[in-house]
Amino acid sequence: YSKVSNVNCNCESIKSLLDRTTNPFDIYYGIESIKECQCPSYDISNTLKDKLLKDSQRNDFNAFVGSTLALVAINYSVPSVNLIVDRLKQFHLPDGLFKNGLSDEAIGSFENTLAACELLSLYSQNGQKSLFKDFIDTFMQYLPSGDDETYVEPSILTYIDRLAEKKPRLSSVRLTSTASLLLSQLYSNDLYIVSNALKSYTVTSSYKISPIA
Repeated sequence: YSKVSNVNCNCESIKSLLDRTTNPFDIYYGIESIKECQCPSYDISNTLKDKLLKDSQRNDFNAFVGSTLALVAINYSVPSVNLIVDRLKQFHLPDGLFKNGLSDEAIGSFENTLAACELLSLYSQNGQKSLFKDFIDTFMQYLPSGDDETYVEPSILTYIDRLAEKKPRLSSVRLTSTASLLLSQLYSNDLYIVSNALKSYTVTSSYKISPIA
C-alpha cells in the first residue's frame, strides 16, 4: 500500500496529494501528516466518507484495514476495538501473516501484518491491550533469535512494544540480534525502512535482558 507520510511538512503539498487520491492508505497517512505538521484541518467529502465506510465492511483485507485507518484518522464512524479484533482474526494466519481475503486460497503477506499492526496501534491507548495477545504471540516470531531464519523483520518490535500489556522478555541473544539487524537497516536507501528501524532501535534500549527467549 502506498504512503504519503514521508512528505516534508509542506501543508499545500500534503493537501494536494489528498485532493488527488481516493486510496484509503494515502488518506490515512495524509491526515496523519497534516496532524503531525500542524497544518490546517482537511475536510473529506461526504461521498468519500461513505465510500470508506462501505469499503471498511468488505471481506478484502486492504479495503477493510485501509478504510478503517482512514475512518479513525478523520474520526468518522469509528468501529469498536472488539469489532476490529474480531475482523482481523478472520484474516490472521498461524504464522503471523494476514491474508488478502477470507477464502482458503487467499495468501498472507508481511506487508499486511504491518498494516494490521498500524490499525491495532490506534487502539492501544484504550486499556484493552489484553485483546491483542494472540496477535503479539505470532508477531514475536519475526524478531531474530540468532539462529538461521528464513524471514525476520526486527522493526516489528516497535508495534510489539506499543501493543503489549507488558514488555516481552527478550534473551540477550535475541535482543542483540534484533539491535544488530536494525542498525544495518539504518543504512537503507528506503526512508520508510530507515524510519521504522530508527523507532525500533530506540525501543531496544528500553528493554532489560532476560534469560528467557
